[in-house]
Amino acid sequence: MNPCPAPQSAGRHRRAAITLIEVLFILAILVIVVAAVYPNLRLRKQRPSVTRCLSHLKQVGLAYIIWAHENEASSLPMRVPAAQGGLLGHPAASDITVQFAHLSNALASPNVFSCPGDRQIRIAESFGADPKSGLLQPRFRTNAISYALNMDFGLDTNGRPLSLESSAPQIVVADRNLMAGDVAPCAFEIPNTLGVVTGNQALGFAAKPDYGHGALGNVALGDGSVQKATRPDLAGLLQSADQPGLVHFLYPRAPETIR
Repeated sequence: MNPCPAPQSAGRHRRAAITLIEVLFILAILVIVVAAVYPNLRLRKQRPSVTRCLSHLKQVGLAYIIWAHENEASSLPMRVPAAQGGLLGHPAASDITVQFAHLSNALASPNVFSCPGDRQIRIAESFGADPKSGLLQPRFRTNAISYALNMDFGLDTNGRPLSLESSAPQIVVADRNLMAGDVAPCAFEIPNTLGVVTGNQALGFAAKPDYGHGALGNVALGDGSVQKATRPDLAGLLQSADQPGLVHFLYPRAPETIR
């Protein structure tokens, strides 16, 4: 009996080793799997943000309706004259912080003015001038607002006032990544408003990494409902308001400042 085992052949060693081609093949499969799974992971991450944003917009939209009923007004603050408790003709009508702060009696907290997917936001927790969390503090104000306000709400395509019921299908507020067209003069000469051109090829929501909905945006309507809106949805919703092809929105910050 030979106590020394016979050495294994070189051929058996070659069969046991993993070749470079096999390693590259495995890596290629992993890349394909990751590429297939990653978009789904991103969607799962974005979905809670979109849902919470819809909830915030719902509360803002309902707060506007509550304001109208409590004040026995025929429309929302931007359409009601200042002498009647609204903001039409008010010297601060072009300040979106003032526009939203007008809802303080209808909302528990201004934190609903912030979109959970907005990474550039500073969340305010009170309506006053509390230095740590007050909406009216300079470091909050527009920095605490993620939404754009439709200043043409409550007007028909000829610029004539509509009742609150007739204005129900119109947008009240929208995600601030709503893309605007050229700056156009507002019929009521309200500064800081940007014209959203309804027939523009660029109509839609800008996909930005710091505003977490991608090219999809949310809107709140005058009937208290909220919805996700694509470009065709926006075109239909905007064409019912004010001048044909142009609707003015008051933004907290210009859309192009979103990274």
